[in-house]
Amino acid sequence: FLSCAAHAALIAFFELHAAGRPLLARRLLVALAAAALAGFWSFVSGALNSRPKAVVAGVMGLPLVIGLAGLAAASPTPTAPALAVWAALFAVTVAIWVLQIPERWFAPGTLDLVANSHNWMHVLVIVVFAKLQRIYTDRLSGDEHP
Repeated sequence: FLSCAAHAALIAFFELHAAGRPLLARRLLVALAAAALAGFWSFVSGALNSRPKAVVAGVMGLPLVIGLAGLAAASPTPTAPALAVWAALFAVTVAIWVLQIPERWFAPGTLDLVANSHNWMHVLVIVVFAKLQRIYTDRLSGDEHP
């Protein structure tokens, strides 16, 4: 969750400052800080432990939504197409985890240790954040086609 919030902050701050909208960047960062604190409290307090997985995924996705709102406010930017691909990949990652793909298609217990949705989610999160790192590494180095 905190990683999602940090990356959403990166998107909002970088894109809005690049677009010359620092006041909006600060406002979105305040919203992200509030979402991050609320999410962190809910995990520490155990408030989400008894909730359905879809609710937990929604809380985890809130910083992403706020960050993408910042991107939308800053568009068009050179990184907008790459960030759209990143957001789609992140959405697929969350869907795999929430919908329990692929274990819903196999007998119970078949994928308990390897290849279950939780394992796929962790692998895809690494891919998603590596993609985001590449987008901003390319952007900062002057390559406008990440």
